[in-house]
Amino acid sequence: MIYFAARLALDNVLTVGMVFAFISYKTSFTEKAVLLVEKALDFRILDLHLERLTDVALSAPEPGHDQALTHQREICGGIELKNVCFRYAESEPFVVENINLTIEPGRFVTIAGPQAAARRRWLRSCWGYWSRPAATC
Repeated sequence: MIYFAARLALDNVLTVGMVFAFISYKTSFTEKAVLLVEKALDFRILDLHLERLTDVALSAPEPGHDQALTHQREICGGIELKNVCFRYAESEPFVVENINLTIEPGRFVTIAGPQAAARRRWLRSCWGYWSRPAATC
């Protein structure tokens, strides 16, 4: 196409400005055509995903899942922490010191704090995930 536009410019049928406009419109048209084809392919893939989702969403429940539980066990046991301490190294001060906490069976507790990593670290230290020996407060 560019060859024909250049040929027409050399034959004084088109001006140089018209050739640049032609090339600009050609580029714009090509980009839009490529985007249209990509969207068509996206819709085909979406159709495939919807078919898979429909198989799961509209299938009948498995036997037993459509009924209420026939028995529920009572929650027993609680959580009790006594004098829990934690520090990152032997040479550093305690971050948590002398924490005592009792959670009765069936109760919900929220642990709030500004950083999720700190809450997770605190819980891991309570569960004994740290390989360091327990330090005395």
